[in-house]
Amino acid sequence: ARVVISILDPDERVAGRGVVRLRDAGITVDIGVLAEEGQRALEAYLMRQVSRRPYVTLKLAVSANGMIGRKGEGQVRITGPISRGQVQMLRAETDAILVGIGTATADDPELTVRLPGLENRSPLRIVLDRRLDLPLASKLVRTARDVPVIVVSSDGSGDTDAGDGRAARKAALEAAGVEVLEAGSIADLLAALASRGLSSLMVEGGAVAARAFLDADLVDRIQLYTGPGTIGENGIASPFDRRSVPKGFRCVAEARYGDDLFEEYEREN
Repeated sequence: ARVVISILDPDERVAGRGVVRLRDAGITVDIGVLAEEGQRALEAYLMRQVSRRPYVTLKLAVSANGMIGRKGEGQVRITGPISRGQVQMLRAETDAILVGIGTATADDPELTVRLPGLENRSPLRIVLDRRLDLPLASKLVRTARDVPVIVVSSDGSGDTDAGDGRAARKAALEAAGVEVLEAGSIADLLAALASRGLSSLMVEGGAVAARAFLDADLVDRIQLYTGPGTIGENGIASPFDRRSVPKGFRCVAEARYGDDLFEEYEREN
């Protein structure tokens, strides 16, 4: 007898038509109930439909003195097991995950979901790699046929090694099951991902990649995990820490995960 709708689907193929059919059938329809909650629940889908790009979450794990790692040491544990479990859950809820080539080379991550029972929810894995330097022996390349990997390069016009060497690297990556995608900018990349039906992107690795998305003004949410320890000599500075969150973001959630502080920020409208 009655249908309650939070928000209407902005997809022009269907927007509002269901409501008309219901009302024509004599059913009472209430629209806009808990609209704010509906917007939040569907924020990624709505971003793709309205702005033609995925909703972007920037995740950073930062030491107490503002570092995200140490040069030459690969992965450095900054946060504890509870925080790492939360990040695994975020991966399972996200369509794609992105790192820069520096992180992919130094850390050799797999970027899959390791929570028991959710392994099949691993996101599409993306590497920003202008020169196609991703090692063929990396975990990402070796597992590309199991969980898709996209390497995002430039067109090679500014690359002094854009001839046979680049072509050979591209052919080798593709032979291993990696897709090579050329994109002139972060905005172009996001548009390409949206055209494939991807609604959410998690930027997880590297100060350079994080800064690129921030500079392009294409970050919608920040998840910041601050660990209790410090990183001294050869530390890699984070683009920001909890004392210097970029302007235009407001804190919407805070939690303690063991000894770690978690803060979530959203872009202000």
